[in-house]
Amino acid sequence: MAFNSWQELPYRAIYAVDTEFFGDEGNIKTPLCLVVRNLLSDTVDRYWQEDLHNMRKAPFDTGPEALFVAYYAPAELGVFKALGWPMPERIFDCYVEFVCETNGQILSNGKKLLGAMSYFNIQSIGAEAKAGMYELILSGGPWDQKQKSDILDYCQSDVDALAQLFPSIVGKWINDELRLGQALLRGRYMAAVACMEHVGIPIDVPLLNKFWANWDHIKFKLIEKVDCAYGVYEEEKFKEGLFEEYLIREGIPWPRLPSGKLALDRETFKTQKTTLNGGDKLYH
Repeated sequence: MAFNSWQELPYRAIYAVDTEFFGDEGNIKTPLCLVVRNLLSDTVDRYWQEDLHNMRKAPFDTGPEALFVAYYAPAELGVFKALGWPMPERIFDCYVEFVCETNGQILSNGKKLLGAMSYFNIQSIGAEAKAGMYELILSGGPWDQKQKSDILDYCQSDVDALAQLFPSIVGKWINDELRLGQALLRGRYMAAVACMEHVGIPIDVPLLNKFWANWDHIKFKLIEKVDCAYGVYEEEKFKEGLFEEYLIREGIPWPRLPSGKLALDRETFKTQKTTLNGGDKLYH
């Protein structure tokens, strides 16, 4: 059946969820906090690390009558796996649906949460503030009471963003009765992705150790081979100033942050590679 608004979706609760975690890339996530907002009752609950580890399941309904909403759900569901919690049965991933909605479009602000918010003209905390909090979280602590509060506030800012983003995405196809089912199928796949990331990929450990033992030499040779065409490294370190000189020299336009600094995140490089003559001008 079709619905007139997102509030009429067949769920007793719609939970926007965000988590924060830390740990080395590629390892099982170390949960730090969780914030959940029931979009129907507009209530918010916040949980710190100790609270989460004392729970055997999520502190909200994850059954078939509740909708779990996240932005790139494997991040949050990876925390579920790390805590040993059952997976939500109904998952709506705003990242996946945003990618589906904008498939084929060139997105000047990328596909991350801030890019999706910009696309729908929703205000956000800004990329630089987000980066600063991200560094604080990845430090692994210990955190004082103010830092804990700041991290929870930061986590909630993403939940508050989801509270605006979810209706914006669903509102574009609320009368399409097939679309919700398709979204839920994609959500099930993202749960599978979280499981795959949690288990990891079988790997030749002795060969990996040999690779890491020789990584400095391998990295030097790679930089030496590639950077001769660009001149943006100095003593094996990427230099923003040299990269800016290269862009000016080659006449390549490049997005900047509100501070005026060059945007150097991975998503920007991917977008630039696509838009600049198929990448030929940037990657010749």
